[in-house]
Amino acid sequence: MAQNGTPQRGKGLKPNQIKAMEALLSGKSVGGAAEEAGVSRTTLHRWLRENWEFQAALNQRQQELVSAVQAGLLTAASRATAVVSRAIDEGDLRAAIALLKGLGLLSGSGQIEVGPDDPNLVRAEAELAEKEAASERFMRSLVI
Repeated sequence: MAQNGTPQRGKGLKPNQIKAMEALLSGKSVGGAAEEAGVSRTTLHRWLRENWEFQAALNQRQQELVSAVQAGLLTAASRATAVVSRAIDEGDLRAAIALLKGLGLLSGSGQIEVGPDDPNLVRAEAELAEKEAASERFMRSLVI
């Protein structure tokens, strides 16, 4: 187990599997990742199709990368909000209209989506989203 209570993925991977995984995560093609790991493309394709530990480790690392990107985007969104606010404060009509359109307030719907305020519903939605994400990851793994 990792310190946060989740199982460590990839602990049993061979060094060449780790190299292949890292190469794939860096954007290399299957052929490029296989070459970097010192294995054939066929071997790497087999890992992607049949090696559950390899697939789980790759999925975990992809999720970590997605989480890091999302955190960076949230930070950038905070800075972008400050820029837009400053522009509107300075009387930038285009920025004001773009903001209102982006929020859907000029479309007539007037609805801004906010999640539930009941902790049980928040938990249920999170569990449902996780199950849907796991199902989608599983379905994608069948396609590989």
